[in-house]
Amino acid sequence: MSTVATGIFEEVSNGFFLDETKVRKIVDIIKNHGDKLENNTEITYRVYKKNNSFKVLTDVDELLSLDNSNETRVRRILIELKELKKDSKSGRDDSQVVFSLDFDKEHHVPVIYTIKHENREWMLLLLDEIKSQVSRVERFSLSRFLDKRIVKYISCAGGSVLISFIVSLLMPVSFLEYIVGVEITEENKVNFIMMKFILMSFLCFFLFLVSGSIVDTSSRRFSIDSVFYFGDEIRIHDRMKDIQSKVIWGVGVAIVVSVIASWVGKEVLG
Repeated sequence: MSTVATGIFEEVSNGFFLDETKVRKIVDIIKNHGDKLENNTEITYRVYKKNNSFKVLTDVDELLSLDNSNETRVRRILIELKELKKDSKSGRDDSQVVFSLDFDKEHHVPVIYTIKHENREWMLLLLDEIKSQVSRVERFSLSRFLDKRIVKYISCAGGSVLISFIVSLLMPVSFLEYIVGVEITEENKVNFIMMKFILMSFLCFFLFLVSGSIVDTSSRRFSIDSVFYFGDEIRIHDRMKDIQSKVIWGVGVAIVVSVIASWVGKEVLG
């Protein structure tokens, strides 16, 4: 049995941040290794857009000058290196894609690259440089991190416990007495603690049920997984980062103010 083709492929599960500098660096690596092959080579850029159209480009400057906005926003870029050659006997075109690098914002695996050639040494040298460069464009993705089921459940459980703890601290004694139905004294303190534990357990269970969808929805709304940082995407990305910063600061200030107000209410107002 003969081997038809052999190659190497790798997948990257994190998101990516691809700006002009990183694109040109990747293209330079591909060109340099393409020049080492015996035959002529050609690099193409297959661009898929939000409106379900695509175009094939051969110039990286044309790629980076795309509008990248609204319905023409880029959602996927497939970079391919083709070795141009003809069959020595029949003369027919025998060109083949020897390297491909796929950046896809909407795929569950955002980055995939494949190398296929009979020269194993050439493949390994290209793999080493591409792998190093791709690691530089990776970025942590909160929503993809939370897509891991066990991490999502642990995050939801942790959030539920934290919220429940805050609620229990801020919950007035009079309200707890109303729920329990009796006045809290030293004699019934143990029973009160048990009742409070049961109450907070039910609260944690409820929050656990609803927090999964809240965490998932909010992370997808405010996290930026992958970015083609050129064209109008620059403005959109920077605006979203500004919103993220304001949300984080707002939540932080709200927590600090609530803790201070709670302490003042207990210590100053009695």
